[in-house]
Amino acid sequence: MSYIFTALILFIPVNAYAYIDPSTGSIVLQFLIAGLVTGLFVVKQFWFNIKSMFQRIFGAKPDNEP
Repeated sequence: MSYIFTALILFIPVNAYAYIDPSTGSIVLQFLIAGLVTGLFVVKQFWFNIKSMFQRIFGAKPDNEP
């Protein structure tokens, strides 16, 4: 019986009349930009590692050597 009561309380929508502060949007935007930049950096590093591995295998000089 208590499971039914708990399910009813959790899943029946009730208006909260909540206020979202405008700075919350800027924090979410900062998280999205930071995630995008981090993802691009990871892809760049992964690509550089794969490229230098193939350059070592096939005898070409890596980009960071003179």
